Amino acid sequence: MKAKVGAAALAVAFSGAVFTGGASDGTVNVQSQGDTAFGTPAWAREVAYTIDGEAQDSVAGLFRLEDTLSGREILAWCVELLQELNLPGEYDVNAISPTAAVAANLNKLFTTSYDMVVVEGESRGQTRNKAAGFQVAIWEIVSEGDGDLDLDEGSFILTGAERNGVISNAQKYLDRLDNDTDAVYAYDFYSSDVRQDLVESNRVVAAVPVPAAGPPPLLGLAGLGALQRRLKSFATDR
Repeated sequence: MKAKVGAAALAVAFSGAVFTGGASDGTVNVQSQGDTAFGTPAWAREVAYTIDGEAQDSVAGLFRLEDTLSGREILAWCVELLQELNLPGEYDVNAISPTAAVAANLNKLFTTSYDMVVVEGESRGQTRNKAAGFQVAIWEIVSEGDGDLDLDEGSFILTGAERNGVISNAQKYLDRLDNDTDAVYAYDFYSSDVRQDLVESNRVVAAVPVPAAGPPPLLGLAGLGALQRRLKSFATDR
């Protein structure tokens, strides 16, 4: 996302092919919720880095988007590099998939740390640092492929941030990748030849065993999208 808040978001540079093509699950038309892709409140911070030795600066954070046809909120993160966001526009859904190493690390990142991004009672500044750190961790994972994940070396090197909390949170999320967790997430990847590729994630609650008397209505599905609803409710409070 090579962008300042208020400008079109650009991706950072990308080393190697970490996504492969496949059949699409359909298309979705996406637009920003507000004046910028980060929406309101903007949970994002400015960062500086090098990608393959080239110095860049950008804004890292959570995208607040929506489907123009259904009005559905899409809370997404950047996984594309060297591409403009170019909204509004059409995306293919799940026409790309990450390589095994990237998929494994993205899944570890979401399952071990996504719930930490927004914590009730924390200040907006803390949430901005966490959201920016989470995006930086995603950039590190997709940039390094099956290489070592180290913000101080490799293809993607974080050289600075608007707040120190961004750097410390990004490193914390990467350090937690091998932690045990029972969390399960479902993912949608949004891809386009002319727009920045994105990932959206929903936490899934495991199905409740069906008793002999029959299933309780919708139990086991209540957690789908719970984090998105929590993020949306906190956005109105802060």
